[in-house]
Amino acid sequence: MAIIRSIIFTGASQKIGEVVLQKWKDETIARKKPSHVSNPKTQKQEFQRARVKIYNLLYQRSPFELKAGFKEISKKITEWNSFFRENTKSQFLSNTNEYVFSNYITAKGSLKETPLKTLSITGSDLKIEWDTTAVENQKATDYLIAISYEYDSTNKKIVQSITDLNTVTRADGSKTLTFKTTPTTGNVAWVFWSFSSADNKKQSNNEVNNVNIT
Repeated sequence: MAIIRSIIFTGASQKIGEVVLQKWKDETIARKKPSHVSNPKTQKQEFQRARVKIYNLLYQRSPFELKAGFKEISKKITEWNSFFRENTKSQFLSNTNEYVFSNYITAKGSLKETPLKTLSITGSDLKIEWDTTAVENQKATDYLIAISYEYDSTNKKIVQSITDLNTVTRADGSKTLTFKTTPTTGNVAWVFWSFSSADNKKQSNNEVNNVNIT
């Protein structure tokens, strides 16, 4: 795998030798590809390719929700890069690339987190209830960002997912997410939820909760 080294310049607009300059969010990014990469198909590199593929598939399941969740911290990089960086740091994927959902990050920012009141599932309906009291920098108009997976722990795979973006506010106090098909008994419903300010400038760190499907 080619390793890309990046340096950010301000105001640069020309090509310097083998360095290619590209504009990104009012900055000019210089990228240079190394002249030689030894053994591009090592086990470590193949493992990293598989890891990137997993992150891509997760991002594609809920791109709008993840973009909204990482907007505040993505001033000079893309929301995808923030998503990848934060989940790599949190070790969401184990050493064998298995999910560690308790470490999954779907949003990050300076908005105060919101306490969960209850999480329940009846049939296909997963209901989240939260404290509506606005404290510190929270507001009643903050909107919900939610991503939920039905997870098959035995076969270690995501069966289905459901998302919600900006259909309810903090003041509403609850949201019911409805899976397309009735979840299977024995699986687990994981939900990752956060709030964003109405002007999209601030997001909270996401909460992580789960409920067994019985």
